[in-house]
Amino acid sequence: MQEEAYTNSLAADRAKQESERLATENSARLAREREEKLVQQQHKAENREAWRQWKAADLRKKGLVGLRSEIGKTARVGVRLLGGERIVQMFPGELALGEVYSFVECYDLLFPQRDEGMTLRNSQEAEEEIVKPQGYEHEFEFRLVVPYPRKVIDSGSRAVKNESALWPSGSIVVEEIEEGDSEGDESESDDE
Repeated sequence: MQEEAYTNSLAADRAKQESERLATENSARLAREREEKLVQQQHKAENREAWRQWKAADLRKKGLVGLRSEIGKTARVGVRLLGGERIVQMFPGELALGEVYSFVECYDLLFPQRDEGMTLRNSQEAEEEIVKPQGYEHEFEFRLVVPYPRKVIDSGSRAVKNESALWPSGSIVVEEIEEGDSEGDESESDDE
């Protein structure tokens, strides 16, 4: 009986040690995975900001900042931003709708507030050094919507002048895309 009790006790100790070893390994694996995920998120955030800087410079070069209205050549679009601010912007008729999305994404960089410390001169000097991040595919975390009748504007390569809701003038609202929200994938497509 003593021998059996000793064997059972030894087996229980081994099982406990194995359980503790597995728990330690599992904890270390989870910590590594959290660290890797954090590094990936930081890398993604850095790439996203680098893309925004590059795209803002690209949009300035395309002349979207300070663009004047030209009948038959530009669309006058009112945009309600996420923060509630309303802006009016002219977009060339040949401009792709994806660039309208880019304009909204980079609005704070294109028109910095005076108290942010970034002057137009500083931003133009910095543009010369900006390059597009390699291997980064930008995803917009919002969608542009015509409020009435409700229509999601696609962020594709279709020209502004081919979007009847925006040409020659229109009004859109910026909506944040929620996790698991698929309405942006079901956007209507009018090729009029």
